[in-house]
Amino acid sequence: MAFLLAHTSLRTWRFRPLADEVILHSPCTSRPSADSRQWAAEEILRLVPALKVRPMARQGCCGAAGAHMLQFPQRAAQMAAPLLAKFASHPEARRCTSNVGCHLHLQSLAEPAARPMQHPLEVIDEAM
Repeated sequence: MAFLLAHTSLRTWRFRPLADEVILHSPCTSRPSADSRQWAAEEILRLVPALKVRPMARQGCCGAAGAHMLQFPQRAAQMAAPLLAKFASHPEARRCTSNVGCHLHLQSLAEPAARPMQHPLEVIDEAM
């Protein structure tokens, strides 16, 4: 995501407005760079007009951590519980994370009726 911001004209693109809300999970693998106040996923989502981006406070690991979710599923589920509760407190909002492992882990533990996890670039694609 940082590569796209640094090496494309993405910031100048005109996206169609999406009157929606996004709860954005901050994976422990994604941190703002030294020259930025926000991480790339948030910055990219904020390019979409009318989209309300609500970044989650960083809470540590979601429990996915490589093979952790497979080796220690109960502990991994306990680590994910606060994040799932945050998502559940905004049932109509989109659920986003930029880490594939987090995506798989959080989606596998979410209630069946919950909105599916999305990568931020899926939201950008809809706004193109």
